[in-house]
Amino acid sequence: MRGMTGFGHVERRTVNLVIVVDVKTVNGRFLDMNVRLPRELAGFEQEARAAVQSRMARGRVDLFVNTTALSGEPEIDQAALDAYLKLAARLNERGVPGALDIATLLQLPGVSSPRQLDHLSDEDQAALRGAIAESLDQAQRARSAEGAALKKDLVGRITRLADIAETVAARAPEVREFYLARLKQRIADAGMAQTMDENRLTQELIYYCERSDVTEEITRLRAHMERFRHFLSRPEAENVGKQLDFLCQEMNREVNTIMSKSPLAGISELGVDAKAEVEKIREQVQNVE
Repeated sequence: MRGMTGFGHVERRTVNLVIVVDVKTVNGRFLDMNVRLPRELAGFEQEARAAVQSRMARGRVDLFVNTTALSGEPEIDQAALDAYLKLAARLNERGVPGALDIATLLQLPGVSSPRQLDHLSDEDQAALRGAIAESLDQAQRARSAEGAALKKDLVGRITRLADIAETVAARAPEVREFYLARLKQRIADAGMAQTMDENRLTQELIYYCERSDVTEEITRLRAHMERFRHFLSRPEAENVGKQLDFLCQEMNREVNTIMSKSPLAGISELGVDAKAEVEKIREQVQNVE
């Protein structure tokens, strides 16, 4: 199991280049990639995207690559240079003293930039691929560490939810006693104690008990929790976020039904606790890949 928050930073040097790759990943329902490469590396975008897809299934992934040439003269933007010189000349004509020297000109924004390579050597391409792979692996290790923490928390929460469900199941017989006592009181209040036979009383009791029976809901809730534990216990489990999210929806449905059926305040309170636990579980599941 992995989370969806991670970061990777790798720097590689070749004879020609310094290559810097940064990867940042955050939560997302689907895989959303933002790959930004220098102009001369535009042909590598599909390969970079494929590298991301081979490792990650969900989340927002930002992958940035920057390169700096180590050899050759910097490139001069002639248009930017001419614009600065013309501006300086106009200022001089208006009586503003001063002159631009070479050192100052080269430091002005847009005048010079590192030389861009026309093509990458085999060594450069290998370094680029390695840097992308290593940065993604770093992010994945961070996501795995987050996943381990999430798994520990989810195991504890699903255990607490199971304890609540078993308490509800154990108190289910109290519902029958509740309705029996209420029916007898209503009969006594109406003065029908002598005229209502045992069979009629039994039928009424069965009717109310069937309406409030939560056996099926408890059974389904147990099944959903068992399925949830199954995903958590698999050491090879990956990309399970969507399945766990679906199970959270189903568990929430069963808990809501239990709360609506039970006439007992004690069971309703347990239902509120169970619902709160399911919501906490679902919040954490949003962080699972």
